[in-house]
Amino acid sequence: MDASACTVILAALTAGAAIAYTVITFFLLREAQRQTEGQIAPVVTVALDDFYGKATLENVGKGVAVKGNVTITLEPDRDAMKTYQFRLAENVPGKLSVALPVLKPGQTHHVDLHQPDLTGRWSGSDGSVLTTNEVFVAYRFHFRLEYESTSGTRYFTTASTEGGKVVENRLSYGRVR
Repeated sequence: MDASACTVILAALTAGAAIAYTVITFFLLREAQRQTEGQIAPVVTVALDDFYGKATLENVGKGVAVKGNVTITLEPDRDAMKTYQFRLAENVPGKLSVALPVLKPGQTHHVDLHQPDLTGRWSGSDGSVLTTNEVFVAYRFHFRLEYESTSGTRYFTTASTEGGKVVENRLSYGRVR
């Protein structure tokens, strides 16, 4: 083998090693960033104030939640409607969207569910307007919170209710990809 062939082989091996080093370094850096972000990420949870018509959003994470939005979707619970003799009224709003203020770690924000759009149009089978307590029992609320950390990483939290209580196994948190 002549010197030029050895030089080409050596250059190819060097280039391959440099590429492998770059790829490994990239993945290590990305994992380190993910772990750091996980340690300082905001985590916003949802709780209901026992039939008082308020959803409490709390940042239990270590980072600040900014640029947030809460979307609440309502779904009739057909079994509860039969049990409590409820019926759907006309022109029922299916969604409510509320801006989430900046939440520092440990801070809470209340979303009032007594808004006329949300409860004023529901009615019982006798035509009476349902109270907030009755709406909580007769409908499932699905919450989707989207917010960012101060570094610009986007996150979400989802939660669902049944019978006026947040169902724990339907609470999820994650990073928007």
